[in-house]
Amino acid sequence: MDNASHTSLQWLAQQHFEEQRSLRSAEDNLFNWATSLFFAGLGALTTLKGFSGGNWTLIWRLLLMIGVLGFDGTILMMAYLMRRSYQRNQRELASIIVQITPVNLSKSGAGLDEGQLFFYLRWSAVGGLGFITLCLIWMLG
Repeated sequence: MDNASHTSLQWLAQQHFEEQRSLRSAEDNLFNWATSLFFAGLGALTTLKGFSGGNWTLIWRLLLMIGVLGFDGTILMMAYLMRRSYQRNQRELASIIVQITPVNLSKSGAGLDEGQLFFYLRWSAVGGLGFITLCLIWMLG
C-alpha cells in the first residue's frame, strides 16, 4: 500500500472514530435527559395526586397515557437508531483498520457483547420508568 492511500485511510479511520465518540456522547445525553424527565414527571404526578383530591376523568388519563407512550416510544426509537448507526460505523471502522494493518479481527462467539448488553439494560430501564409513569397516571383516577 502506498503512503497516500495509507494516509487517507488513517484520516478516514479517525473520522469514523470521532463519529463513534459523538454517537456515544449523544446516546449518553439522551439517556440522562430521558431519565431526568421521567423522574421529574413521576414527582409531578405524585404531587398532583396529593393536591388534586378529586378524580381525573378517563379521557384525561388516556390522553396523558397516549402522550407518555408516544414520548417513551420516540426516545427508545432514537436510542435504537443511534445504536444502529454506532454498529454500522464500527463495522466500517473495522474494515478500514483491516486495510491499514492486515490483522485477523474475527470474533469468536455469536452472543451479545458487553456494549449491547449495557445498551439493552440501560434503555429497558427507561422503558420501565415509562411503565411506572403510566401506572401512576392510571392511579390518578
